[in-house]
Amino acid sequence: MTTPPTEVDDEIDFDDYEEPYTDEGMSEEEEDYLDYLLGDNEEEMNDFDDPWIPADTYIFFMSFLTDLHNHQLKVVQVHVPSIVPGIYWKDENSNDDGAPDPRTVQFKPNKKPGIQFGRLSRHTLKLLTSPVDFFKLFLTGMLLTSLCLSTNQHAAYHIRNGKFQSYAGPNGSWEVVTEQEMEKFIGILIYMSFMKLSSVDRYWSRDALYRFNPVPSCMSCVRFKAILSFLQITPLPDVNKDNKLTRVEPIIEHVRNISRELFQPYEKIAVDERIVKSKHKWSGIRQFMKDKPVKFGIKLWVLADTITGYTCDFYVYLGKKRTQITDLSKGLAYSVVMNLMPNYCNQGYRLFIDSFYTTLNLINDLLDKKVYTIGAVRGNSTAKPSVFKKNDGWEKLAGRGDFRWHRESRFLTVQWKDCKVVTIVSPIHTGSKVSGCTRTFQARTGWKKQVVKQPECIKSYNDGMFGEDKLSHHHPRHRCYI
Repeated sequence: MTTPPTEVDDEIDFDDYEEPYTDEGMSEEEEDYLDYLLGDNEEEMNDFDDPWIPADTYIFFMSFLTDLHNHQLKVVQVHVPSIVPGIYWKDENSNDDGAPDPRTVQFKPNKKPGIQFGRLSRHTLKLLTSPVDFFKLFLTGMLLTSLCLSTNQHAAYHIRNGKFQSYAGPNGSWEVVTEQEMEKFIGILIYMSFMKLSSVDRYWSRDALYRFNPVPSCMSCVRFKAILSFLQITPLPDVNKDNKLTRVEPIIEHVRNISRELFQPYEKIAVDERIVKSKHKWSGIRQFMKDKPVKFGIKLWVLADTITGYTCDFYVYLGKKRTQITDLSKGLAYSVVMNLMPNYCNQGYRLFIDSFYTTLNLINDLLDKKVYTIGAVRGNSTAKPSVFKKNDGWEKLAGRGDFRWHRESRFLTVQWKDCKVVTIVSPIHTGSKVSGCTRTFQARTGWKKQVVKQPECIKSYNDGMFGEDKLSHHHPRHRCYI
């Protein structure tokens, strides 16, 4: 009998070894697979004909081999052809010949990207020397006049009916709010969002601790509370109680129009939801989102530029029952994106969305309008190829940094294993192109950083969603007093 070797390597000859291999610590599946790796399997490899497995694809996996002399487990990294039945695997070693020509997906905006001052004269542009001047591009004179008229009408109506007499003037009537007063009032609200005190009266305190507070010099406390009590945005005749936004709709539409007019987004834009913190409780449109910095508030659907974080467009979510869906068969997410995108179609924009919005109907319709959607895909989404749904065993075999891709119709779908499997769909990227990213691993001597493979499609998606996320993190820090 031949003495078994003392070390196990990849070139062991087991032909003369008569003792059968057994190991009670291994499952039957592991034993069969180990026998397959160490035995004569040329016939099986030749007979293997899985239509999902390209012949030139490979997998890396960890196989546990037993030292036959000492009965100790050793970990050996094995590199073998991808012959596991049912596993679809294409990586950087497989050429992606179906990628579109970059010249056919060029970015051609209607206006030069960036700030748009087309409606402003040269003299007006020279006056934009401070942040207040830029703020007044949104807080226009027309808006101030509308706020003053609605507020004065609202206040006069209640005081004539004998209500809120403490806010009336010396002659018993309402003292008219001017545009200058309204500017000061809005300025105080902005200051309160940055400088938070325990109560409103503290801003008018005469204590030496608040001697540098600028609020008392702008407006008295009684006058501030009077304007705050009667503040009205929509004129009383135009109030529609069936519309939940009737009280604020004019200013919402004003900000949306100015936002679109003053800025043309760059090549990459993103759609996401955002929560605006609010004190109201009984409006019926208050939402809860556990993954956002602000848990409760008014939910907005937002289209943002990823480079600057600028909000190009938005609208308010009124709830499931009150939201108008353009096509019931395509769902809410489809309607949200389509309502935000009309001004940016046929220009070659790269739109980044998360898994809530990504559906096959959406990405196909946007591609027909030359909007190239790069989106995360859920496991049950219609945008996920059937080949990935049927062959989910790859997730168990793949290690961190491994990926596979599949091109079907006009879209590329990439799955990448990080801490968990991430699936991204894109019509413009190449499946075989890879880059690198830094990840932290735990070693015996401590935590170490290591560069792992990352598909170009995944890297582009992370960069595209970063701009919107950055703005969302800063948004809840400065909450208005109202």
